[in-house]
Amino acid sequence: MQKTLSAKRAAAGKLGGEATKRKHGIDHFRKAGKAGAAAIWGKYHLAPIGQSGFAMVDRETNQVKTFVNYIPGR
Repeated sequence: MQKTLSAKRAAAGKLGGEATKRKHGIDHFRKAGKAGAAAIWGKYHLAPIGQSGFAMVDRETNQVKTFVNYIPGR
């Protein structure tokens, strides 16, 4: 069975990620993840909605970007 273009891209991305991991190590990905998280939380903050929901709100414009639902105990 022939792979679709998206499946080929996914396979190529996986190989590239594995090669990067071999070359630079897992700390390279950890550092990139921390930098990405810092960028997101520098731009947005969480605001509670109701009893178990949150909204990601832009710090400058105060506009809601997206909603995040949290269900306690899960």
